Amino acid sequence: MSIQIKELTHELLPAFRQYLKQDRFMNACVLRDVYYPNLRKKCKFYVAVNKKKIDGSATVYYPQNKAYPPAIWVSGSKESASNLCDIIHEDKATINTTVENSGIIEKRFPKANRCKADLMLIQKGKFSVKHDVKQVKPGEYIEERIILAGGKINKKTIDLWKKMDKEKEDSYTYIGFAGKNAVSTSSTAHVVDKHWLVGWTYTKPEYRKQGYATSVLSKALEDTFEKFGGKYAVLFVLGHNKPAITLYCKTGFKKIGEMIWLEHNTDFLSKSIV
Repeated sequence: MSIQIKELTHELLPAFRQYLKQDRFMNACVLRDVYYPNLRKKCKFYVAVNKKKIDGSATVYYPQNKAYPPAIWVSGSKESASNLCDIIHEDKATINTTVENSGIIEKRFPKANRCKADLMLIQKGKFSVKHDVKQVKPGEYIEERIILAGGKINKKTIDLWKKMDKEKEDSYTYIGFAGKNAVSTSSTAHVVDKHWLVGWTYTKPEYRKQGYATSVLSKALEDTFEKFGGKYAVLFVLGHNKPAITLYCKTGFKKIGEMIWLEHNTDFLSKSIV
């Protein structure tokens, strides 16, 4: 079987989108990256072509925040995944792939640390919002959001977050308050065809187990389904993050799959709170 690795072109784009939609839940992050122009320009896309059909892909996403390593998503047949590894030259990265392809990639990166991630899905349901939760407008609560994300307050960071706010496309952030204090956050982003992605859910340690995360996540999902007409939402959660898994199950998410995330010269995932 002769497989060619090609950088994504405009001519290949329609076929690539259809390839990703074959497993739209597992490919949610890449689908969003390829559909939204501001995200697409932050990525490099490669496809494995076999007999004129796309048989696999590798997407390299470069975050604006340099504190985060590039994220690489590899999918496809085992032979395609093996060939796609040849284009991975980053000094450090998180490499996300299917359970079936993880062994192939681990042979290429034998020192990479292995993390299991659950794929979870939710459809319309009844949500409990018992605290003060606000949908954040672009430019609002910048410093509070930086702190909740574990960042440091300085001009460079503030300017970066303002820039990211301006480039947002169909993406929304929610903050939960205890009085005037921002204590919890969660975000949603449209993927394609009323399919949404949930992420960056975090609560300050001293406010955990008090229902703030449930309220923020519930409000985000309530808007996703009722205000924005969403059909379903998915998220990825690291297997070692038991409190987050408990939260998501309580809110109504159900596990529908697994991925393997590999840390190549980074411990970003091991320390992740998402």
